[in-house]
Amino acid sequence: MSAAKYAALCAILCGLGNLVMYTGYEASVFISESALHSVNGRDPQRIGAHDGYYGQAVSNAFYMLSTLIVPGLTNYFRCKWILTLSGAFFTFYFLTFQVLNRYLYFLACAVLGMASSTFNVGYAGYLTEFSTRQTIERNQAMSWAVSCLSVLGAGIVNFVVTTVNLDEGTAVKYREYSSPEIRYFFAVFALLAVLGMAIFTFLPNRVVPDNIAASNIRVKSIKKQLSVMLSVLVEKRVLILVPFYLYVGMFFSFWVSIIPTALQFTKALSSNIYITAYLAFAFTVGSLIMSFLTMKMSKAVHNFSFKPQMIINAILHILIYIFCVCMIPEWSTVRPNDEPSLLIQPSLFPVHVLAFLFGLADAANYITRNVISSLLLPTRRQQMFGASRFYHGLAASVLFFASPALSIYSYVIIMSSFLVIATIVYLVTCKFIEGEEKKTHEISSRAVRPIFHLTMSQIRIWFWIPVGIVLVPSTILHVRLLLIVRAVQRKGQYKSLFFRLFFVQSLLELLLIYLYLAGQLVVKDQPQGGEFLLSTNGGYFAKFYYYGTVYYFLHVQVWGVVFQS
Repeated sequence: MSAAKYAALCAILCGLGNLVMYTGYEASVFISESALHSVNGRDPQRIGAHDGYYGQAVSNAFYMLSTLIVPGLTNYFRCKWILTLSGAFFTFYFLTFQVLNRYLYFLACAVLGMASSTFNVGYAGYLTEFSTRQTIERNQAMSWAVSCLSVLGAGIVNFVVTTVNLDEGTAVKYREYSSPEIRYFFAVFALLAVLGMAIFTFLPNRVVPDNIAASNIRVKSIKKQLSVMLSVLVEKRVLILVPFYLYVGMFFSFWVSIIPTALQFTKALSSNIYITAYLAFAFTVGSLIMSFLTMKMSKAVHNFSFKPQMIINAILHILIYIFCVCMIPEWSTVRPNDEPSLLIQPSLFPVHVLAFLFGLADAANYITRNVISSLLLPTRRQQMFGASRFYHGLAASVLFFASPALSIYSYVIIMSSFLVIATIVYLVTCKFIEGEEKKTHEISSRAVRPIFHLTMSQIRIWFWIPVGIVLVPSTILHVRLLLIVRAVQRKGQYKSLFFRLFFVQSLLELLLIYLYLAGQLVVKDQPQGGEFLLSTNGGYFAKFYYYGTVYYFLHVQVWGVVFQS
């Protein structure tokens, strides 16, 4: 199998595992706040009214902390086994909903945080094991094109389970979940996690030449690993990108949990119990379009995932916030309400448009973050991925802890401010990376140039020395030859002697011509590339040899005729 086909196979299989695993995870996040709010309404002692948000905050806090340690696992395990471990963590989290209570729930949320960190480090690391600098964007986009179907899968699971339990779930002013329905949902999610674990176990392991992961420096000591991870967190290049990573973390939390909850808490949409399924379907379409757009444009535009995609992404986010302010009632993010929206009446069509924009923006966020992280610190890529997730988890944790007090307008103000800063620092970092790559290329050229000129000076010396050595004897030989011709002609003894002299003289002349013509091409002021030298050796030098040989035999024939006559 060729390297390109192998990379495509790995990208698709890795994306398939992501698809199955995150189908369950994202479907659970869609309903967690609303489902736990329903449980609280029936039994306030069992779970808190906003424990869905607080549980996500705990999850992201542990996600943030575990990113300091998890990248070190790549020194001991292949990334496929790290992905398998994450599947076990996800399975544990989903199974705890069969015996739901507040303390077990928060413990499970802590495990969920570790599941997310191990998954992200393993997933990003596995992609670099079969990707090169030239193929990373294409492989990322190809894998994401499969992975982003997890939201579609989440919508399908939500639709099917809701339909099966149609008599259990109710809609009064908002979507309400019964206890049997919650257990059915999370049993399906656990089954998907086990299936994802199986896919990760059988991922291919072949080594790809020049893969990005090969340049990563491995650290064996745990103390050294933490030291390296902390040093990456405060590396000036990373600190410049912190606003971007914080923004990506907030945006992910916003679309995957806040928005579905707000839609389910809006009375105008409460009559449609499939609202999260519709949200997932439209989101998937947007993600697919952005993924395929990135794959196509990466071939046509150099570094498309740098400045061009970020500018497109910023415009998409602005449109999203305008839609949110105009369509979602102010306090639907916190509690069920029947407040009117600002401009656009909530209905399925604007929900589909909003979800479609979220899909475009989230795919662009994912691709730009992974591409910039893989190139910013080439020798610390795993730690770089961990650092990006650390700040992601920090932002998401703070946002979820504050969520019970934030209206939709507050979210838009906060996130729009971070969007402006994130866009600026991302563009600055792209310019820095492009400058570093250009500088590295120039340094390499300068390193080759002195060696070349030294070689050329030696060639000049060793060219003129043999020319002088050959030219002088050849001239003397010519003069001597003419004198001998006159002498031996009188004695009739010219054949054998003249043939030998002529042979030596002609050979020296041929060598002189070859050296001269070769020197005219080789002795240049500017170095030539390998392809030029190959074409020279295969073309011009062959012609020199051919014409020299013809000259030699012609010379022999002419002189032979003269001498014989």
